[in-house]
Amino acid sequence: MSCSKKRKQISLWGFSTAAECIVENRDASDTTGNVDASTKVANEESFVARKVPSALDGGPSSDISSGTRCTEAPRRTTTINLTVRGIQYHEEKVQPVDSIMLRREPGNRYGEYVSLTVCASYFSYSLIYLPDSNAISVHNANGSIVGHMAKEQAAILAPEIDAGSIRLGKASMKEGTSTTLLIATEVNLINSDDLPRILGIQTDPNEYRKYDLITDEAVQQYASGIADQDAETASTCPFDITQMNRLPWKKTADGITAPWPPSQTTLDSFGYGGVEDADWWRANTGLKPPAEWDVTGALDLLPSVPVSSHQKTRASDVLDNAVQGVTNVWCEDTLVEIQELMHSDRFWCHRGADAFIRAFGGNYVLGQTEGKLKLIKGSPHTTATERICRGHNAVYELLHSAKPPAPGFNTLIFGLNLRRSGFHYHQDTIASLKAKNAPLVARQPVVTTVYYEKPELDEGKELVLWKPLLNFKPRDDSMYMAARGIQALHGMVHVQRSGLQSHAQHGIFHRPIFENGKPASEPRQGYRVAITARITHPDSDELIKAYVENDHYSFVLGPDGNKTLCR
Repeated sequence: MSCSKKRKQISLWGFSTAAECIVENRDASDTTGNVDASTKVANEESFVARKVPSALDGGPSSDISSGTRCTEAPRRTTTINLTVRGIQYHEEKVQPVDSIMLRREPGNRYGEYVSLTVCASYFSYSLIYLPDSNAISVHNANGSIVGHMAKEQAAILAPEIDAGSIRLGKASMKEGTSTTLLIATEVNLINSDDLPRILGIQTDPNEYRKYDLITDEAVQQYASGIADQDAETASTCPFDITQMNRLPWKKTADGITAPWPPSQTTLDSFGYGGVEDADWWRANTGLKPPAEWDVTGALDLLPSVPVSSHQKTRASDVLDNAVQGVTNVWCEDTLVEIQELMHSDRFWCHRGADAFIRAFGGNYVLGQTEGKLKLIKGSPHTTATERICRGHNAVYELLHSAKPPAPGFNTLIFGLNLRRSGFHYHQDTIASLKAKNAPLVARQPVVTTVYYEKPELDEGKELVLWKPLLNFKPRDDSMYMAARGIQALHGMVHVQRSGLQSHAQHGIFHRPIFENGKPASEPRQGYRVAITARITHPDSDELIKAYVENDHYSFVLGPDGNKTLCR
């Protein structure tokens, strides 16, 4: 790999001068707490596609964790914490029980430093690849490389190792994220008395954990400008969607609105408790009894959308009786339980920008096109996530008077957006994408709960919109030109029937808010989580195996999280 440059435009968020910024960013690190999101991307990209020679390859490397460089008995031994970076760019990983080997790589060609070009209105940031003679590679029990020691630590240790003054002994993993490891490493002092300096380079575990926290400062870095942009886009909608006519939640064959709540006979047929039995519903599903649910139909956007009468008829045929919203459905205890779960330690995986995700149960695949699919591996269910799955099953069964495809909703996908009003129009199953569909049962229904951090400020600021896939071409093709919509409220469950995914797309968007006939949308002030229930094959691990082996997924997240959402 020859000397190359990669230029990034980055902002001065959090820094008073360009010089201050460059000092912070000189070390390409995944633990630089004050660096903004775009800088972190640039830093992480500096590790891309590294393949360095090792002792296993016959390269100019030396094993320094087995004592091969110095056999003299140590005068003193201590253990220090060191950081390993770049593990996301290596297929091999380290397990907590693995022993870890460290190797000197004086011939490593892939170090980097930062150069800066300052202009009147911006500055450009360059990563220039130059040799790093202090490199120390990190290998798992199989001898495969998993990353490199943080270069500021290697710069202190490497000269001491090369001089025979110290020897690194046993090493083991203490903690890990998707990009870094914290390892405990034994240091044997042979001819060195510089213990204070060596101890001074170690990683503080508390500092290490700090960079996995989604704090208010991190929210600003991840989401700066996103909410304002969404609100500005919403102001371009030519009509107030919330003023559209609301359709019946379901029409019977006679054309009249179906009654609610369902009869006790219907509840009995699904094995549920009494229509007003609050204790049974709370204990078994986390829901309030159906007698308390508020079930509504979708808003009809078609009268304001510039499409032909034929297209409107077609859209109505596809979407009538297919989507509903349910409020006053979850017990307050369940909403508190959801909040506690989402704020638990290292719950979230970062999937990009201000978006985070976590799956429980089976596996799930994000993305709408080949080459951009992302595999989300599911964690084992907790007692809470199992009960929430049962609750989603109950809502679907009672609204559609039918069971979802077997084995029923068995997987939960938690999707967090700190400020953005995503997701844009998408399908959860796409016939042509076998790698996407592999873990999912066919003819997927969709049941999603919406959770707002600050409902008193934000609920109602977003809309779930649906539009047909075929024969629906509004002359004004903006994102708000849809056929049906539901205003998103805190704790609401929105439901779409089985099989609709083949015929329609849906998304979550910032709601156009009108005052005195003019748009006046305000950005969301807190985070929003969409908790979606899915139906996955019990053997979804086997069904995705071939696609994983053939690199159909651009990256894999989970099953464990590594980011903690602060309160």
